[in-house]
Amino acid sequence: MFVSIVPNYPAFSAWNGTAATPVQIAGAMGFGFTFLTTADITADTTFTFQGAPFSDTTPCAPGTFEDILEVKFCSNPSTSTDLEKVVIPKGTPKGSVCCVTLPCVQYAFVQVKAAGGDTAKVTAAVTLAGKKLN
Repeated sequence: MFVSIVPNYPAFSAWNGTAATPVQIAGAMGFGFTFLTTADITADTTFTFQGAPFSDTTPCAPGTFEDILEVKFCSNPSTSTDLEKVVIPKGTPKGSVCCVTLPCVQYAFVQVKAAGGDTAKVTAAVTLAGKKLN
């Protein structure tokens, strides 16, 4: 599935090379991650994604994060047990950009999770698009 994210908001830092920052996506029609390599990648580098609802006790804060499962078809999103992930391959040069969208995500917040490789050589941002009409 191809989804084009046209930004209506500034990009929000989601990964600084060492730590994730949760980004609120509630209220946006779509969102996308942009990964940037800050050095040459010498090992396959994998990130997975997590989502969380709003906190039950603190308004506007994330609740408990859980891994986001791969969505193969939006009409039947619960059939996969594989994690949604992005792999930046070994040999990717410094300055490369990789853009990722996750279809059918029903969380209020998302964040990236380092899963292996040269994750310290990568930064990531989230760009939101459009405002949901309720």
